Amino acid sequence: MNPLADASNRLGTPQPLQRSSSKRQRLEQLQSQQATFQHVVSRAGIRGLTAADEDAHQLPALEVDDPRQARRQLAADLASPTARETFLDSLGEVVAAEELLHKCLLPITVTVQVSYATGDSLIRMLLNLPSLQQQLAERLLQKLPEYSQVECEEDGAGSSSSSLPSLILGQLRWLEVVADAERLTATVLEVLPVCSPAVQQQLLGFLPEVALPQDHEVVVDQLRALLDQDLAFMAAVLDCISNMQLEQHLQDDVLTMLLGQLAAVEVEDLPGLVKYLLGSATKANAEQASTQ
Repeated sequence: MNPLADASNRLGTPQPLQRSSSKRQRLEQLQSQQATFQHVVSRAGIRGLTAADEDAHQLPALEVDDPRQARRQLAADLASPTARETFLDSLGEVVAAEELLHKCLLPITVTVQVSYATGDSLIRMLLNLPSLQQQLAERLLQKLPEYSQVECEEDGAGSSSSSLPSLILGQLRWLEVVADAERLTATVLEVLPVCSPAVQQQLLGFLPEVALPQDHEVVVDQLRALLDQDLAFMAAVLDCISNMQLEQHLQDDVLTMLLGQLAAVEVEDLPGLVKYLLGSATKANAEQASTQ
């Protein structure tokens, strides 16, 4: 055998692997280019998102013919990590544009011939994709302080059902599955101290739905900090605590915390506080509760 030919053959063997790697890179680049928010949404058959859509500016909400097919298409187009990363990056522009985000948070109008029905919003449809849920939820929650502050400055509200913070939190409630409850709880606790009071109360109502037993201690610590800051949160804190199955040592900590606030609590919150204290008292701490 010719030694030069043999060497050439040996040197040439990696070429198919190189071509395969190059092909994979080109495919990932193509997926990245095609995974922008508007492109993916358009491929799913959802209309009214951009000005390029016919009469988009006249549509009060997004429209789709078949929401189940739209969801399948979204899942297919966002199957790869590269596509999801590009999609989430381009989603930042949507989250920053209040009018566009508001439209994405409203129920999509389902059009089938001449009949109309409302379905999930586009954001909720995306949140129900487990591979996308946590990163999308974090981006939305991290915008709550900004949006809640803006709305408080504009009209002193922030708790209206049509406000952006309320719409965002509405998407996160009662999801089909929570992909990472621990991280979601951590994100809620991270933004809680810097939101407006109205949004803080809504977040307290959301926490029991996602907080796992191993997160209850840090949740109780955050509730204690809120009460130390403002006793006006008493009713919301009581609701939050009542909806969590706390271990006995945490219940005892909560009882001690609430007993310490008994003398300072507002009159309108007193019946609820007393009811909770009596309902959660045990033989071990009943004497402590009754003497306050």
